[in-house]
Order: sequence, then structure tokens, then C-alpha cells
Amino acid sequence: MKLTSLTAILITIASTNVANAAIVTNTFDNGTDLSSWETDRCAPDSFEVSNNELVLSVEDDSACLDQGSFYHTQGMKLDIGQSTMLSIDMFVDGSWTDALRFGGLWGVSYDSTDSIDGYPILEFQVPDLTVASNGNFEAWDNTGWTSTAQNIVNVDDWNTLMFSLNGTTTEYYINGNLVHSYDNGDTQYFGEVILNAFNDGAGYSVRYDNLVYGTAEVNAPATIGLMMAALGGIALRRRKKV
Repeated sequence: MKLTSLTAILITIASTNVANAAIVTNTFDNGTDLSSWETDRCAPDSFEVSNNELVLSVEDDSACLDQGSFYHTQGMKLDIGQSTMLSIDMFVDGSWTDALRFGGLWGVSYDSTDSIDGYPILEFQVPDLTVASNGNFEAWDNTGWTSTAQNIVNVDDWNTLMFSLNGTTTEYYINGNLVHSYDNGDTQYFGEVILNAFNDGAGYSVRYDNLVYGTAEVNAPATIGLMMAALGGIALRRRKKV
């Protein structure tokens, strides 16, 4: 499997610009071990690597629907250490319809006491419950949902979602575009990534790929700036994996 241009650039950045940096990439090649992932809320009905992608599925007869609505969000989470950036590619399927919430990228942020202080979220939603082409990524910053620009979303194609810490600011990016930010006060790192899908009684799948996360102990603002430059043209540079 070939690495995306973004992954290659991140590795270069980590090795040349950041002291004591660690950038982890997972391209979800067939055979990838998913045993480190743990259930969040209620387990998806399927969570597997297929065709060199990570595929999360929920079913219309899922046992999770027999529990309270909190557990209708079916997900898996992964410990990502103390990361200052977190990114993943997600495919927005034009066939998604008749539901409010679909898949997205959730982070778990921690403060200087190593206590959870927030859940940054970028999630694809269709507010009018119609078709995916009317949908958009919504940003959650612990105070409420904020709509992002609809014209930057690729329907029936891949979208790169990213969170980064820049000083006391948490920044949200979609396909290299800064779409939201907020003053996070004392957030120090992202400790987990959560991938999930909301089950409203109609089964569907969410495809993910190219999970990238890492920590940078020094020179983080400069590093994040280079990451954003790399993200700016990701849609044009994406390569098919073989």
C-alpha cells in the first residue's frame, strides 16, 4: 500500500523539524491488527479492515438499539498517547440518507492534571434528514455544534479531518481548510481517538483510512503550520492505494 502525500510529508516534518517528536501512521493495510481498539458506548456491529480500509458498520437489528439512546452511537476508541495533532480520512457516501448523524472524528482532550477537559468532534450530519449532498460536517467544541462551510466537503469521495493544538487554541481542519477553533484554556494533548456511527435503525457503513497522530515537544507551532500547508492540496494529490 502506498502512503498518501500527507503521510509522507508528516514523517518528513517529524524527522527534520521537531525534537523528540513521534508521528504514528496507520494506513489500515489488509491484515492490520485492531486488537488495541476498545468499545466506546456500544460496539459497532462490524469493525474490520477490508480492501485496505477501516470499515465501521451498524445494522438495523443491532442489539445496541435495545439500550438507551446514548448507546445508539456505536464506536471504538484507541489510546494515542499525548498527541498534539490527530487526523484521519473519511469517505462521505452519497447514498447516506434519512438520518441526522453519520460518521466522524472524535478526540478526547486532557488538561495539565491529565483529566479529560473536552471532546473535539467533526461529524457529518444531514440536518434536514434527506440526502448526503445536503449534509455537512458539524464541529463540536464542548459548548455546542457549529456548522462548517458546505462547499469544502467531498461527497462520494474522501475527506481529511484534522484536529491540532496551537498554544491554547484547538483548531479544526477539513481538507486543509481551517473550519473552526476555540480557546481551550488548559488543554495539553489528545489522549484518545474515537470513531463511531449513529444508528437510527437503518444500517450503513463508514469507511476510514490513513489515521495519523503524534506529539511534538518543541517547535509545535511551526510544525503545525507545515502540516496545514501539506493538507491544503491533499484532495489534488491523493493517490489510489494498491
